[in-house]
Amino acid sequence: MYYVGYGNTSNGNPNIGLATSPDGINWTKYAGNPVLAPSESYDGYMWEARVIKDNDTYKMWYQAANNASSPMSTNYATSSDGIRWTKYSGNPVLTPTAGSWDASYAGVRYVIKANNVYNMYYETNTAVGNDGLATSSDGINWTKYSGNPILTSSPGQWDYANDIPNVILKNGVYYIYYSTNSGPPSRVGLATSTDGMNFTKDTSSPIINLVGASSTWDTGSRGELVSLMQPDDSGKLYGYYRGISNGLWSIGLLSNLTLENITTNTSTTLSVNSFLDYTSGSAGYYFYQVADPTHNSGWIRSNTWTDTGLTPDTSYDYYVKYRNSDGIELAYATTDYPIYTMSSASPLTVGAISQNSITLSWAGDSSDYYLENTTNNTNPGWLTSSPYIFSELSCGTNYSFRIKGRNAGGAETDWSTINISSAPCPLQGSSPVIGCTDSKAANYNPQAAIGSSLLCKYNIVPPLSVPAPTVITPVFSRGGQIISEIQKVTRDLRLGTVSNDVKTLQSFLIAESKGYYAKTLAKNGVTNNFGKLTKLALIEWQKAMKITPASGVFGPKTRAKVKLLGL
Repeated sequence: MYYVGYGNTSNGNPNIGLATSPDGINWTKYAGNPVLAPSESYDGYMWEARVIKDNDTYKMWYQAANNASSPMSTNYATSSDGIRWTKYSGNPVLTPTAGSWDASYAGVRYVIKANNVYNMYYETNTAVGNDGLATSSDGINWTKYSGNPILTSSPGQWDYANDIPNVILKNGVYYIYYSTNSGPPSRVGLATSTDGMNFTKDTSSPIINLVGASSTWDTGSRGELVSLMQPDDSGKLYGYYRGISNGLWSIGLLSNLTLENITTNTSTTLSVNSFLDYTSGSAGYYFYQVADPTHNSGWIRSNTWTDTGLTPDTSYDYYVKYRNSDGIELAYATTDYPIYTMSSASPLTVGAISQNSITLSWAGDSSDYYLENTTNNTNPGWLTSSPYIFSELSCGTNYSFRIKGRNAGGAETDWSTINISSAPCPLQGSSPVIGCTDSKAANYNPQAAIGSSLLCKYNIVPPLSVPAPTVITPVFSRGGQIISEIQKVTRDLRLGTVSNDVKTLQSFLIAESKGYYAKTLAKNGVTNNFGKLTKLALIEWQKAMKITPASGVFGPKTRAKVKLLGL
């Protein structure tokens, strides 16, 4: 922070000092102050300074005049470290214009660099106070805006005498915070612009009164907002103002009263993040809902309030006001974005269950829902309606499903989980459902455990006909050629394998004839395709031979058992 100080300097006139802070609240004055002092004929009397860092160079524009009664101009200095300054040899860089609205005063207040153009907002000290704009491509040669002044006083209103423009550029919008001295009390107003030239005063102004409590340092009738800063990345805006008491000027801090919130389905807890005292005298906060001001806290000595009786998944906006210990309202804030109450998602309910599908339903007041099969790690994404069918499941298998909801603001609920099993697989000796197992066919039967495309009906005749399988009736028994042939198979055979080894396995299972599926396999005939029926027949044989697990895979354990046959 660069500030003006005077009263005990060698020349008796104002000088410019430096103070630093790690948090924007606790400041330490530089031990080598002042960093800029009068030394030239044009700056015998210094006043406000504005500094920006442009690449690796600190650039300062400061108000100065030959003496306190001379017209005030704007001057320029540069520094590599912000401490040791070199004044521009061509000073001053902006001067009053004789016969114009700024004939006696053209003092810098803020400089913003946008799109490689320097915008200087400067003030005058006319009786009513007006503010102007000048632009420059190098920060030295300035052109005054032809439409000046850009901000004027309103005769007979609270801002009849405005000055000290403080400018912030945020998201393409210029915000001017200007002080007035038409009081007491001194107050701060707000005006906005999208081009930095044409400003509209905010109808809610004034937004801050700059008069403190009767026992504090800023008791005087005059105060001025001197600087705005964002010292960190939190988005908080710090306003620094000077107040007077017993002839001495000091600098104080205002906060922008950042609102924070915690929500449930039917309530919102608001908390004000500020540095203002809310426990002394009449000090306190007043929270209220914008849409329905009957939802309010009244004046409370707390920076936290909970609004109840709200509707789930609904947006609300809030205001909060602050007053000091003397009961004077100094500042207010509003939520920067709608606060959405939380939504809910009911537990999942189970609908139809088959051997390869499960239907799930839910209810709630969320905007949408996220459903997930955590067993198979599959999901349909965010859904807006119920129910949903999970298909392509395995029979007799336990699955875990979960659901969560989110409100229109993107806040998500907790997960709700359910475990459910698909319909059991056909038992040994029972009659399995036989039908079309092609999901593309018109008569597709998801309940079918055994089937082929020969059982399917298509709206369009398939281009290829399926030849009837070659039926091989095994004539060998244990100890014969079938045992010899199956013992020669050394590879793993499983669902989906296509090989002549599969024919050998099917012939072996038919010869062994351990149950219903082996008999059905004999009726259908031997092929080189390891399908569902082959797997079920192999499981029958594995169970009969006490092989665990009976997995339906012709693997090492099963081959070892086969090696013992015929001995």
